[in-house]
Amino acid sequence: DNVRAFYAYWHGFATCRSELAFAKHDKWNLTDAPSPLMRRLMQQKNSTLRAKARNMFNDKVRRLAKWVQSNDPRLSGHEDFSSSSTQQPPPPLRPRIPRSRTTVPRATRRTRTKEC
Repeated sequence: DNVRAFYAYWHGFATCRSELAFAKHDKWNLTDAPSPLMRRLMQQKNSTLRAKARNMFNDKVRRLAKWVQSNDPRLSGHEDFSSSSTQQPPPPLRPRIPRSRTTVPRATRRTRTKEC
């Protein structure tokens, strides 16, 4: 079953990001170290903080997958609208109303600028 294989993958998720991706969680600036020994200790502390941030990220993705799986109608325990002919899916919240084009001439229309 493809659905179960999909969720099995995401429940066992582990990021492939490098350690530098989690460098924003560093507490110590290594250039401020007064000696090589202190620099090494600061590096070890930063490494543990990065590992903790990596684990938190992995847990966040796994919890998201668990939540999505709990709300997935393809899995058992949910109402299946296609199997029962008496029930129908709920109607959309709002009917889509087509918009007409504005009659403002092209020269006076505002254009978006790309923000990068």
